[in-house]
Amino acid sequence: MVLKKNWAEKFRDWLNHNPFVVLLAVCVILISSFFTIFDGGKRIVDFYVRNFKWQIIEEKKINSLSASISIENFINILGTPLFKREPSYVKKEYEEYTFKGRGYWVQAITDRMGSVVLYAVTACDDNFRPIIYNSPLSKNIVLRVSNFEVGDGNSIGYYFRGVTANSYAFEESYLANPGNYQTVFYGLNDICINDADELSALPFGCGYDEEVECPQGEMKEFRVNHYINTFAVSAPFISAENLFSAAEYAGLQIGVDRVLVRVYPTN
Repeated sequence: MVLKKNWAEKFRDWLNHNPFVVLLAVCVILISSFFTIFDGGKRIVDFYVRNFKWQIIEEKKINSLSASISIENFINILGTPLFKREPSYVKKEYEEYTFKGRGYWVQAITDRMGSVVLYAVTACDDNFRPIIYNSPLSKNIVLRVSNFEVGDGNSIGYYFRGVTANSYAFEESYLANPGNYQTVFYGLNDICINDADELSALPFGCGYDEEVECPQGEMKEFRVNHYINTFAVSAPFISAENLFSAAEYAGLQIGVDRVLVRVYPTN
């Protein structure tokens, strides 16, 4: 009497007679498992970079910037500028470029040849506090952490506009040869919505009129107790008077212009 094989025995015999098919199936399973694991690992890496490492990446971009280099270098590092404009003055010598990074803004002002004569970085995200390593001040500056005492500069403008115009508070430092004949600006730019309280803390009297001197005692307290969100540096031998004289260069300011960029969607 011949016993009839069940399906398991038939399948085993089939496998014994078709080893190549078995090997192929095993390879397919292994390859599929590899790609599944690889895809899962890639998703984990992407999640880590997107949520934790992005600050390191963006900080590296910022520290790759420099005055005097061509605007093409800025575009290669930061991407296409959101805005490009020629300020409204008689001597059409400069152009302004505005870039948007993750958690920060960059302003670059160029001359006719496309060389950057001044750039400014403004950090707005509370989770992004970039360290500026390449400062002519010969010290590291941490945006949203360092206060106004990072330098011993002179005030070039403390303006809190109570209505709709831009508000800002900046100081200027020039160190001649030790600072490569560059001018450094540091302070607060009102493009960051969450920094409104910082600017509103400016002492009364630091307003519209440049000739009005801010109260020294209150200003000292302000400089110590409030962080800066903006760092800017010029090319050698370029001063604030070169770029921001109201008579000839109206339309420019230190840092990205809030009124200009507010048309850009934030969400």
